Amino acid sequence: MPNGVKTTIGITNVGNEAFLDESWESFVYTHSIEVCDTLVFTHQGGPDFKILRYKANGCRPELDVIYPDAKMPLGNRLYRPWDTESEDSDLEPPQLQSNFMSTLPSFTCVLIASDLDRGLNLPTIWWKTHVEDTDSVQSVTFWVGDDTWIMYVKIEAENVWIRRGWKTFARANQLRVGTTCKFEMLPWPTPTFSVTFS
Repeated sequence: MPNGVKTTIGITNVGNEAFLDESWESFVYTHSIEVCDTLVFTHQGGPDFKILRYKANGCRPELDVIYPDAKMPLGNRLYRPWDTESEDSDLEPPQLQSNFMSTLPSFTCVLIASDLDRGLNLPTIWWKTHVEDTDSVQSVTFWVGDDTWIMYVKIEAENVWIRRGWKTFARANQLRVGTTCKFEMLPWPTPTFSVTFS
């Protein structure tokens, strides 16, 4: 799995068909795989496969992409406002504890053709829970490495979508169909997301 957890599963051949053995049940239980989850197997050579799992809403579960003992990267090209020399800043660094990354509100999506053509729809319930629950247009900041991008997000009754800025962002970061985008909401006073791709 992308979080580094490896599982060995046997294969039984019956005629022209192959079946995963009873170790598969343990794998399903360990990773809490459910009905309607989509699993994508990519052959890595030899007997190795990488597995990506997507929920029914198209998002990848946090536990699949976060190492269990992951720590917040101190470098990793993330902007940290508290590193400035200005004494006027009210920002304080977050607690750099072992579970910091897993506590950041985040969502993950896999891009499809319409996301690149018309603009990216964001998960409505997640957005209204963590960002804003009113119909409006607001600006948000995306951080990718050392670069910042200002997006304008339109919040409507049943939809949240990037109204302006997305196509330029997608071209500049060479996004394409199948790209996985992870958006982590940083603890800044204004809506700011660290965005990573795979």
